[in-house]
Amino acid sequence: MHTAAAQLVEDVSQLASPPEVYYELERLIGMPSSSLDDIAAVIRTDPDLTARLLQIANSAFYGYPSKIESVARALATIGTRQLRDLVLATTVLRVFSQIPFELVDMHRFWRHAMHAGLLARSLANLLGEPNDERFYLVGLLHDIGMLVLYLKLPDKAHEILLRVKEQRQSQQQVEIDELGYDHGELGAALLQSWRLPAAIIEPVRCHHSPLNACEYPVEAGIVFLASDMLSVEPEAEDGWPTAEAQRVLAHFGVEAEQCVEARAQADLQLEEMLALFGLK
Repeated sequence: MHTAAAQLVEDVSQLASPPEVYYELERLIGMPSSSLDDIAAVIRTDPDLTARLLQIANSAFYGYPSKIESVARALATIGTRQLRDLVLATTVLRVFSQIPFELVDMHRFWRHAMHAGLLARSLANLLGEPNDERFYLVGLLHDIGMLVLYLKLPDKAHEILLRVKEQRQSQQQVEIDELGYDHGELGAALLQSWRLPAAIIEPVRCHHSPLNACEYPVEAGIVFLASDMLSVEPEAEDGWPTAEAQRVLAHFGVEAEQCVEARAQADLQLEEMLALFGLK
């Protein structure tokens, strides 16, 4: 981990980190002997989480035929891993809610993040990857380092954004020039301080350079493809795949048409998910 990045996230980590209920859920989900009732008992200690869980379980996203009114049934509907991701996503939304609009349109930021998560999950599912929910979480969090930068170094962030716009350079390269690290490194530092698993941290760190990932290259590659695809305007002259995306597609043996198919699925889910998180 880059030392300067670690120092920058220290204040953010002290300001807010996932609530204890998140770590307790992590512990229970990892215990073969734990039951849905054990997990439900933890959830019921948090009224806000309980309400959000029931709202999501009853949404059209899951299409359950009858109304779900108990935490245990809601858990059986959406699954324990999705519940854990819900807790983490809700925390992240709260932590970074005060960033000035002048720096970033937070609605647009979270729309991209949510879309990337859904697209990464759809592509992982299409490619037969196990536990495709983790791809959603990496996609959702892949740019979280940008928010740390906006929150802790707003003036420097403004300079970086201006240079990106005026010189038409990639934001990643400008960040490295100005700071010595990029937002992927910054995001990884924050997630490490939050004690998230390496399967989330490394893909976030390497989402702009997935071929550099050592332990989780597939996760990094899929999230790169999702984010890259969404970053290209449909009417752009060059279109997609970009040159870098072509290299990543070839490396992992993925066809561009598979990404297009996965995006169609993600597009159908996006508005529903935005509404569930109050982002529509």
